[in-house]
Amino acid sequence: KIAEGIRQAHAKLEPARIGWNQVRAPGFTHCRRWITRPDRMQFDPFGNRTVRAMMHPGYQNQNYVGPSAPIDDQFSVISIQTAGGKPLAVLTNFSMHYHGGGGPADYFGLFADRLAKRLESEGRIPVCAMSQGTSGDLHWMNYGKPNKGSNVSRYADGLVELTAQALEGIRYQSSPPLEMDQKVITLSRRLPDEQRLAWADQLLAKMKRRRPKSRPEVYAEQARFIDENPTEKLVLQTLRIGDLGITTLPNEVYSITGLKLKARSPFPATFNIELANGAAGYIPPPAQHALGGYTTWPARTAGLEVGAEPKIVETLLSSLESLAGKPRRDPVPSHGAYAKAVLTEKPLAYWRCEEFEGGRLTDASGNDRPGKIEGVVAYHLPGPENPSFSGDSRNASLQLAGGTVSANLPDARSLSFWFWNGMSGAVRDTTGDLVTRGESFRLRIGGKADGDARDHLVLQVGKKEFKGTTELGLKTWHQVLVSWDGSTFNVFLDGNPEPEIRTELSGQSSGLWSLGGELPFEGRIDEVAWFKSSLSVQDAKRLHTLSGITLPPKPPPPRPAMTRGSTDAYAEAVMQAKPIAFWRLRDSAKDSASNGHHGKFEKGAGPNASGNDSFEGGRMRAEIE
Repeated sequence: KIAEGIRQAHAKLEPARIGWNQVRAPGFTHCRRWITRPDRMQFDPFGNRTVRAMMHPGYQNQNYVGPSAPIDDQFSVISIQTAGGKPLAVLTNFSMHYHGGGGPADYFGLFADRLAKRLESEGRIPVCAMSQGTSGDLHWMNYGKPNKGSNVSRYADGLVELTAQALEGIRYQSSPPLEMDQKVITLSRRLPDEQRLAWADQLLAKMKRRRPKSRPEVYAEQARFIDENPTEKLVLQTLRIGDLGITTLPNEVYSITGLKLKARSPFPATFNIELANGAAGYIPPPAQHALGGYTTWPARTAGLEVGAEPKIVETLLSSLESLAGKPRRDPVPSHGAYAKAVLTEKPLAYWRCEEFEGGRLTDASGNDRPGKIEGVVAYHLPGPENPSFSGDSRNASLQLAGGTVSANLPDARSLSFWFWNGMSGAVRDTTGDLVTRGESFRLRIGGKADGDARDHLVLQVGKKEFKGTTELGLKTWHQVLVSWDGSTFNVFLDGNPEPEIRTELSGQSSGLWSLGGELPFEGRIDEVAWFKSSLSVQDAKRLHTLSGITLPPKPPPPRPAMTRGSTDAYAEAVMQAKPIAFWRLRDSAKDSASNGHHGKFEKGAGPNASGNDSFEGGRMRAEIE
């Protein structure tokens, strides 16, 4: 049959032409791995509280700060036609995990069938396929907004329509250069130490060769597998079709890795195919390893060495360089009107926060004063959205997840930066430090201990505190300008000509600048610039106006508290109906019915603090036959 298929295909050979295009697919993919609040960290299978990021947090779950990574919503299309322009084949590539509900082939199969039918011409049906891009941490769910659901059929139809639009913009070639390269590398797995093996063997002995029934049992079994299989070979391929580069990886790859390959590829257009030529598990970048979660727990599904991702990226980029005959690109941030205005002021240092990795923030001022990153961060998260920052390119930011960024700038009299806070002021006494300068001052976001100043800016100078008047919107971008003229210290917020905070500060302000301070706030920073001069209220207003960012409306006042009253009579009526299971959720997920279908709180869930018969955060899970 295989030979007959080859014979038939050979008999149909004819002159053809090829072209490609790449378009954006906004709204079709989102990050599914979110960073937890520090007080809601979860336990790994080995009994350690290490989980700062986890997949599928639930919609608008306040136990989570925000996404842990950027998205790649670029949709790539390769089209092959006859010399006369009739469709022969279409290969697309998109970074979205499976959808669910679409049968064995999921949305990939629905898309391929419907696109082929749409492109049918004169009885000839083209071969159509969808390849999976770097989507190890992506999915269709947008957990930052209410759950509106998704229909797999409509989802596939949307991508078919997008493909049709992309096909219209393709310019075809009859004989582009075709080349391919393949590298085989051997990577180590993260081997269990003696303590981990002893833990695993104890569980395995109790299991007596039966299949695992719990998460610890799964990872106990995997610990033995990894110990007996300490390395893995990976096949990495690159292809060239004219000015288009293609990489293939046998892994589930984070979106930031795909963006990194596209940004540094020597080809003007590149896309990446994951889970090709193998299934060697998740490969989080080193910074993402620090956030934990099941994509980092050692197993055959995520067991490669911490440095696996950089080695794979380097191998692929070197291979692309060989195919292109020229070096990789060095990504340079695009400067929009806001960024150009900052540079016109000749800053002492200017961090655009566009990095993919590296432990430092590059200084765009040309003065070579980079920011030193310490602790846990996440790179290349979305920054303030406006062309004024990065033109037609996406603006990126740095997420602090317990980490800080510091620099020594003794001559600085002004600091301008943007921040996005992801944690409510109701969580801890101090929500977190925005910036400190040695012992001179500390600018933070007020928390539970600050009374009316909760979720407001608070400036500490020595033992004195000065509180701002504006409530800071949660998960909203704000601009702060700190300015000191030698005697007066001003804090301007969002271009408001009236200082948010003003106080006298005499003497020489000194010390190391730190974004994040001793207790880093949980959020993002962007467009961080220091100046030798003391910027004025006019400068604050001008810069914010240039950003094009419109402040969100003030939140409505909270609804008055409502008391539901006792639910005992309702519960008694339910019990009289002899339910299969009944969870009152008063203080646990215990089944009040007689069948013992007890539930379990997961993903940081727990009884409602107000005493209502409900729970908050995460989910409650139970099994009922």
